[in-house]
Amino acid sequence: MHSKVLKRCGLALIAVGSLDIAYMVWCIASGRSYSSSLNIFALVGGILLVRGGLKTARWVATLSSFMLAACGVGLVVMPFMYPIGYWAAVLRSGVGSAISLIFAGAFCVLLLWVRRQVMYSEVRHAQLAAGLSPPNTKLAVAIGAALSVLLVVLLGFMFRSDTAQEAVRRAAQQLGGGYHYVVTSMQMRSNMKEKSVFAVVAAYNDTELKSIQVSWKE
Repeated sequence: MHSKVLKRCGLALIAVGSLDIAYMVWCIASGRSYSSSLNIFALVGGILLVRGGLKTARWVATLSSFMLAACGVGLVVMPFMYPIGYWAAVLRSGVGSAISLIFAGAFCVLLLWVRRQVMYSEVRHAQLAAGLSPPNTKLAVAIGAALSVLLVVLLGFMFRSDTAQEAVRRAAQQLGGGYHYVVTSMQMRSNMKEKSVFAVVAAYNDTELKSIQVSWKE
């Protein structure tokens, strides 16, 4: 029955959401950065699915399709933003990078599994019997893929702009020669008087990878 499928998927989302909330609390307590947004959405969605929410299943199918397309395309397109040497340095940099890659892959697998659960024929038949139309996952996939490509293209232009080149120049002044430099993060804040720029520049060579933070006002 569809209720068993929804309950199985809901329990998995509750577990993931609870773990993510615990990780968020740990990051806040230890002063580490935290960027996930799964916690509350996964927890609430899981609870509603356990209760047999057919409308929730439609939203979960749409959202998981969107996120799966966005993440999948992002993982494929993102490597083209930086030189091969940078990615080689990232892979050599230690366990943290490997864990990040494993987490990204596991997240995509989770999204694929969740999408499959809420798209089972039993669930779709129950939705039709309740007068609910099937989720438009094709549109969600198209939008997710398009937004991911657009984001990568915009970031590519930003990381190659004159402002990014200035960030690289300032990082090179701090560290010196013997490194290749690429901008990996950049923020700009403006007010009536001036513009502030904050950037993180990766400096890498055949043996090491460093992150240099630079900032200035224009």
